[in-house]
Amino acid sequence: MTTEASETTVGPDVHPRLLTPFAFDMVEFEEAPEFAYRAYTLACQACGGPAFEMIRTYVHRADINEEAIAGMSLRCIACGETRPLFDGSKDGYEGELGYGTALAGKTYGKPLTAVDGTPYPPGPIKAGFAYNGDEYVGTALEEGRRPVDLFDWFTGFTLLDGEWVEAFSYECA
Repeated sequence: MTTEASETTVGPDVHPRLLTPFAFDMVEFEEAPEFAYRAYTLACQACGGPAFEMIRTYVHRADINEEAIAGMSLRCIACGETRPLFDGSKDGYEGELGYGTALAGKTYGKPLTAVDGTPYPPGPIKAGFAYNGDEYVGTALEEGRRPVDLFDWFTGFTLLDGEWVEAFSYECA
């Protein structure tokens, strides 16, 4: 298991494609797991607002006739702009390599809630990406993809009572 991100996988100036609808800064993150990990603070690209409402997106999976978590969008508190942050049908290892097609389709959103069912209050967001070392670099390059987009795990964190808490987590591989 790799403990540091290699330059080949996630280079110092390279970021996951899904961050492009936002303004962002890479940050150190103490809660990072033991393998290659990157975290970014986000701001609204339209107005620079630093606080968002988190919206979990769902899709109806006809193959199993159930609602499935498809991703996460963020609504800027300052200007109201809503942009997708993570889409399981397109992002991460499975999405990039075409394995997330069961999550494609018309999505709908609901405010992201804590375990007790209460919505998380609007606030700052950190997006975290975990990588399984250089394992997928060859696959990415063979498929004409960027290795930084083949992350294994996406996590959305929010600031709650002065502590960063995990609000959304999705395994991509």
